[in-house]
Amino acid sequence: ENILSQVQEAIEIILQAQRSWMYLESIFASSEDIRKQLQDEATQFDEANDSWKKNMTDIYRNCKLLQSFDVQEVNSPKIVLKKSSQIIKNMLMIIKILDNVQKSLEDYLELKRSQFPRFYFLSNEELLEILAQARNPLAVQPHIKKCFDGIKELEMETKNGQTVALGLFGLCNEYVPFKQQVNCSQAVEGWLNQVESIMRLTLKDMIVRCFQNFVEDK
Repeated sequence: ENILSQVQEAIEIILQAQRSWMYLESIFASSEDIRKQLQDEATQFDEANDSWKKNMTDIYRNCKLLQSFDVQEVNSPKIVLKKSSQIIKNMLMIIKILDNVQKSLEDYLELKRSQFPRFYFLSNEELLEILAQARNPLAVQPHIKKCFDGIKELEMETKNGQTVALGLFGLCNEYVPFKQQVNCSQAVEGWLNQVESIMRLTLKDMIVRCFQNFVEDK
C-alpha cells in the first residue's frame, strides 16, 4: 500500500506536467506569430518541451517503474514520495517552467484585451486563435459577431497581398459600406479599433443624411 501511494503521487506529478505541456504545446508548436511575439516564453517552452519528451522516453524505455521513481517501502504511516529521483526532479522543474510560461501568456492576452476591450467577449482559446494567425486578417471573421453585437461579418477584400475592410453585414444580411476603407495590415487590435471608429463615423454620417433627406422631403 505504501508503494502504491508513492507511485500514485509520482503519476499525479507527471499528469500535472502533461496537462500544462499539452495546453502550451498546441500554442507554441503551431504558431510562429505567437512565438515571435513571446520569444522568451517560446525559448522556455522549448526547454521544457525537450525535457518532457526526453523524460517520457526514459520512462517508456525503463520497465522498472519503481526504480525510475526511486520508490521505497517505508514503515512510517506517513507516506512521502522521495523526490530524489531525477525524473521526478525534472517533472517538478517542467511544471515550474510551464507555470511561468502560462502566466506570461495570460499577461500577454490581458495586454491585448486592454488595447481592444471587445476582446473581453472572447475566451482565451478564441483570442489565441486570432493572435496565432495575426498575419491573416480573415481569421477574425468567425469571431466578429461576438466582438460586435448585431454584426454578422465584415466585407473584406485582398489585393496584392493587402487586406482591407470595406463594410459590414448585419445579422439579417443588411449591408453598410464604410465611409472609408480600413487597412488590415497592422496589428489585429489596431485595425479592429479603426473598424470600430469607422463604423461609428459611418453610422453617424448615415443618420445625418437620413435626417436631411427627411427634412427636404417634408
